[in-house]
Parts: sequence; C-alpha cells; structure tokens
Amino acid sequence: MMARRRRAMVAATIQLLTATPLAAFQAQLNPGARIRVTSDSGSPRARIGTLVSMDSNALHFRSAKDSSLISVPTGSLVRLEQSMGRKSNAGRGAFIGALVGAGTGLLLGLLASAAEDDRDSFYDVGPEDVFAATAVLGAAGAGVGALIGAMSHRDRWEPVPLPGGTGRARRMSGRVGLAIAF
Repeated sequence: MMARRRRAMVAATIQLLTATPLAAFQAQLNPGARIRVTSDSGSPRARIGTLVSMDSNALHFRSAKDSSLISVPTGSLVRLEQSMGRKSNAGRGAFIGALVGAGTGLLLGLLASAAEDDRDSFYDVGPEDVFAATAVLGAAGAGVGALIGAMSHRDRWEPVPLPGGTGRARRMSGRVGLAIAF
C-alpha cells in the first residue's frame, strides 16, 4: 500500500514538473500580439511593440514608440515576452494613499495632543481623536490613491520560449544571462 502511494506521488510530481514546460512551449505568438523584446544587439533595454511576423531567422515587430518596423535576428534574442493584458493600478494606489493618509493623520493627531496646554486649550485632543484623524485621513488617502491608480495601467508580461533549441550564456551590457530553449 505504501509503495503504491509512493509511486503515485512520484508519478504526479514528474507530471507536474513536465506539464508546465510542455504547455509553455506549445504557446505560439500570433501577429498583432503586444510583445517585449530584449536582444544582445543594439540597446540592452527591452523594446515593446506589435508582432508583425516571426520565422526561424528573425522576429519582425512594429515599435510602440515610433511605429517603425524592427527586425531582430532570432539568434540575438535574450528574452521574449507577450502581454497578457493590462492591469489597473487602483489597488496599489489605494494602498499607498491609505498609508500616506493614515500616517499624516497619526502624525497630526499626535502633534495636536502633545502641543496641548490645559489652561488655554479650546479643544482637548485624546487618543480617540488621534484614532479618528488617522482613520479619516487614511480613508481619504485611499480614495485619492485609488482614483490616481485607476488612471494608470501596466502590462502583465508572460515569457515566451525562444526558438532555436539551444541553451547558451550571453553577455549583455556587463550582465550574464542564460537562455534555454527547446
């Protein structure tokens, strides 16, 4: 019974380890896909554009920056990624805004409670007031941050296997990377 269970676990582990790479290699880029290309020729920065065509010799895409047609030899590709859609930054903006607002509310509340003089004070600032200021400014900051974040978006990038079937180390602007393709 234990031997069967152990064999089943080993088989499941092997299947999980081999299924992901096989699925990744079956993915194909279609013309019109938004891509990010990094090559060891020219600029070391990734270039973003729209795929026009790809064959065994070169990848052809239209630059998002100036709409020029760029051809990159497949042998010089270091990294190739496909956009899986754009994502809003509203959640990230709300989180940052809440931190900034709550921090400001806490700081102002603590300063107001520390500067209090019993003889001349018009309003006594207690711990509940500090908490209220922190909560109100935190909520306001979250709202403003969410609005700002909703106006900006970022791509979600998925790596695409490189054509060629070899693994080789490449030097790119002082860095060494390893590219493996099957």
